[in-house]
Amino acid sequence: STPRVLSTAAPPAVRLSHRGEDYIHVKWSSEYITANAIDPNTAKFHLRIVRCRTFDTNDPLEPTDPNAPPPVVVDETLDGVFSHRLSKLPYNRRYGFSLRVYDFHSSPPGWGNWSTEVIFSTLESAITFTEIAETYFEISWQQVPKIISKAKDHTEQDVLAAQEIQKNVIRVDKILPSGQAVEVAKFHFSKGDRTHHVVSELTPNTTYTAQIMSCDSTGVWSPWSAPAVVTTVAPIELSVQDIGENYARLEWKRETPVQSQWSCSSIDDGEVEYSIALCEVLHDGDAGPPPAAGTGAVPSSGPFSSSGRQLQYTVVNRTEHTVEHLCPRTTYRIHIRSCPLKNRVPGVWSKPLYIRTVEPLHVQLDLVGEEYAHLFWERHPQSLPVARFASYMV
Repeated sequence: STPRVLSTAAPPAVRLSHRGEDYIHVKWSSEYITANAIDPNTAKFHLRIVRCRTFDTNDPLEPTDPNAPPPVVVDETLDGVFSHRLSKLPYNRRYGFSLRVYDFHSSPPGWGNWSTEVIFSTLESAITFTEIAETYFEISWQQVPKIISKAKDHTEQDVLAAQEIQKNVIRVDKILPSGQAVEVAKFHFSKGDRTHHVVSELTPNTTYTAQIMSCDSTGVWSPWSAPAVVTTVAPIELSVQDIGENYARLEWKRETPVQSQWSCSSIDDGEVEYSIALCEVLHDGDAGPPPAAGTGAVPSSGPFSSSGRQLQYTVVNRTEHTVEHLCPRTTYRIHIRSCPLKNRVPGVWSKPLYIRTVEPLHVQLDLVGEEYAHLFWERHPQSLPVARFASYMV
């Protein structure tokens, strides 16, 4: 017979519709559905989306196994649907999309071949955190932000022309433990103003979000950008490891960071120095006994004042320090704070730690002979030293 040229249908084609900082919207078409005049409402598709590997060990979303396949974020069947929106994504991350269509005419009916995987990425964040500390963070933004409503990709071009920005509004929200966002600050900037700002008077170890809205030369305001999320640095927690008659060995670390459902920026606060403030505390005898010697107990409020001598130390590149030249059986109040590099604002003082140095030894003469003397020594019965002495010098 006369040969006839036929061609099989191509797999579905996935194309980018639009994207933002925290979402990607795709659409697709199928030659099989069109060629066979199948009712689009009865069409069945199998969509598979994977998050591309970054191989960054500091990425919290990255699998711990370097040989692990890309994590699957969507694997579902869609009936009569020709588009899909993937939301709540981290910014500037790549995702792979592949699709196959259900063939009703094959024998037996079944799924066709997977389409070639296409890669799309979310936009970069409109706001960048350039510095994060305990009570403030610094943000920066572009004078002409990317268009959020439409994407520029190798498959499509912008349908909106970039307009000259005349105004910017920055909004900062505090995220409560319940997940509710509460506005704490709003800043307005005009054309020609700086493109960075320090947001201060914040709470340590707390999650905040920052968003930007821009107004172009035609007077049209853009929607709020996707929330850029950050957690302020946790305060320092001070502890005492050893106490003697005239010294105290201190250690410190950051408190456990807040547990948050948000994806937070990770920026080292760059501290290399710590400042330790120590104050001798005078006790009011009418208000009860002082803390036991050798303890780090916090006294009740009221019976202590800070009219005694004050000392201050600077510790570099360490998280421990031994304070010396203290007085026996004396109560001290100690604070510590970080001193970041580049003459930045120091951190907040830690919660006060109260210590009481150990009672001195009491030596008594027991027996005396012509050529010997028998001595014994002990501490006050109320003394509870942290230190455990292995030897004594007589």
